[in-house]
Amino acid sequence: AHKPTIRSILISQASYVKHKSNHDYIDLLRSLRDDTNAHTIQPVDAYLNTIADATKRINKIHLAKTSYTLQRLKMQHYSQSNKAGKALATLLWKRQAQSKI
Repeated sequence: AHKPTIRSILISQASYVKHKSNHDYIDLLRSLRDDTNAHTIQPVDAYLNTIADATKRINKIHLAKTSYTLQRLKMQHYSQSNKAGKALATLLWKRQAQSKI
């Protein structure tokens, strides 16, 4: 009974973190939209700075999501396709060919 309890606690914490990050992402998109609209009405450098900052943060979030997805995809490929040994053998073959020169 201990293992399911810990699993449920971890799942609830992970869902809380995901919900919070999604909420922060939506708030960031809203602030970007509002600042962009305000900048089109009245061009001020302060709006440009906040727009650039929000864009950087959005790009960082997208990069983190993409790298996580890529990591899971690689892990799934190596675990399910059973070709991990072939990939390692190819790397070793290339390194052996370079070291023989």
